[in-house]
Amino acid sequence: MIDDETAFLREIRDLQRQQLELMQRSVTNQEQAMARQKEAIERQEAQRQLVRKGRKIWRVAAIVAIIVLLLYALQPYAFMLWSSAMRGR
Repeated sequence: MIDDETAFLREIRDLQRQQLELMQRSVTNQEQAMARQKEAIERQEAQRQLVRKGRKIWRVAAIVAIIVLLLYALQPYAFMLWSSAMRGR
């Protein structure tokens, strides 16, 4: 009878240890998952910032290109104005 109780208590103790180990592994896995999720969020934010910077650079380049095209298109008129001003001297 005592041997049965002792064996039963040992089995309970062993099961409790296993349960504790599983809980510890579960906590560790959750911490690792949260760390990976945090890294993924940080990478997404970095990518968003790169996209924003890229869009700003694209806008500036487009504006510069438009200004250059306008100046190129107006070059003959500027030359005519300059030449007529030089004739008037």
